[in-house]
Amino acid sequence: MANRIDPSFQTEEQDIVQEDPKVEKPPKVEAPPKVKVPRKPISNPFVKGIRKFFVGFFGGGFLKTINFKKNWLLILYIILILIFLIYNNLSIQSSRNKIEKLKDERIKITTEYMQTKQKTTFLDDLQGQQLMEKFKENGFVQNKSLEYKIIVSKEAEDK
Repeated sequence: MANRIDPSFQTEEQDIVQEDPKVEKPPKVEAPPKVKVPRKPISNPFVKGIRKFFVGFFGGGFLKTINFKKNWLLILYIILILIFLIYNNLSIQSSRNKIEKLKDERIKITTEYMQTKQKTTFLDDLQGQQLMEKFKENGFVQNKSLEYKIIVSKEAEDK
């Protein structure tokens, strides 16, 4: 309330300055009258609502309603978070797709291995060596682990 001036609290000097006829006031320039182009009234309320939405959104009317000047940091923060979330979801989805492709490839290789092993059980030594050479050419490596069998004897059954 300190910024407002009480009109009853004017001094004589202020009255003289305000009523001084020597001070010339600038002449008023009249602006040309605005001419409105008559538009055809929109009868459909749905079309009227869509038109208002587009005029409000693309004309910047929504910025007034959300008080953009005061809240621009918050709005920027929300936009950045949305961009981050979208990027994160797309990244996760691409990783899932890669994992699925690798799983499918593993299953395919496993079935191929099982079919090959089943065919090799009935081969003699010469055919086995030829098959090992073909595998080495394709990039397969021979298994170096020892093969073992579990034998159950009668002594273990008695105990």
